[in-house]
Amino acid sequence: IVENTKTGVLSVAPPILTRAFQEIAGGMTQFYDALKLSTVHFPFPYTQTCNSLLLMHWLLVPFIVSQWCRSAFWAGIFSFMQVFILWSLNFIATELENPFGTDPNDLDGVQMQHSMDRKLR
Repeated sequence: IVENTKTGVLSVAPPILTRAFQEIAGGMTQFYDALKLSTVHFPFPYTQTCNSLLLMHWLLVPFIVSQWCRSAFWAGIFSFMQVFILWSLNFIATELENPFGTDPNDLDGVQMQHSMDRKLR
């Protein structure tokens, strides 16, 4: 951009040129933020601790809920709901850990790049 401005190919006012550099810098900032998301993984000890606690919860909840409820049916329902919700949240967090990939729930980076290229033409 600078070379073409000096040679006269791009004859734009300095405020517009400054805005172009600002937009390029903003795009690069967003790119590096996305790059950090795709390369920095969740700490392994934290993941293992969460899984261990979920496993303990899964084993202990039926015994504890059976002490609170008089009906075995409701104890089973409450136990299932607690365990199901917490494990579901854990699996959702696992899917969100790396949003750029080839899984069905991942963002389609190639399509997003093609869309941006079409808009820039």
